[in-house]
Amino acid sequence: MLAAQEASLILQKKEQLYSDITQTMLNFLDKAKNLRDALARIDDVFLSDAARADFEKKITAYNSARDSLYSRDKGFAESVRLFWNNNEANTKMAVIHEVSIVQIHEGIILPLNNSVIGPVRDAATGQAPRLAASKKARKGARKALEQLAYPLNNLQLRIDELMGILSRA
Repeated sequence: MLAAQEASLILQKKEQLYSDITQTMLNFLDKAKNLRDALARIDDVFLSDAARADFEKKITAYNSARDSLYSRDKGFAESVRLFWNNNEANTKMAVIHEVSIVQIHEGIILPLNNSVIGPVRDAATGQAPRLAASKKARKGARKALEQLAYPLNNLQLRIDELMGILSRA
């Protein structure tokens, strides 16, 4: 009886972890894609306050999703290791961390502070001419868009693979 109860509790914990991991990772991916889409419309940010406010909302939402993923990443990896005991799942977790935090965030999004977000802020506060800021932001956004294409698709694929492994075990 105790073994069945323990198995039931472990299954419940795995289901909750699966839900938390899936939700956190997919939320990060969704917000990164929303930010990518906003970068494609960077010129609009310099033409209207509403577009700038929407861009700022996308940045804030991305940062929140990134913070959530980053703060829970080690715990998720440890939970996968303990509850699933699957080397392939452990490897996928490490790859997802590498792609999301290192490649996407640190490699592409973080540099936007200087190349895109800074010029938007400078134009909005009058510290830089709108035309010059727009040109700099457009160049930074274009570069980020090119860089984001593969990592976002790769992240989607790796999350799908991990969820497939975790859902079967």
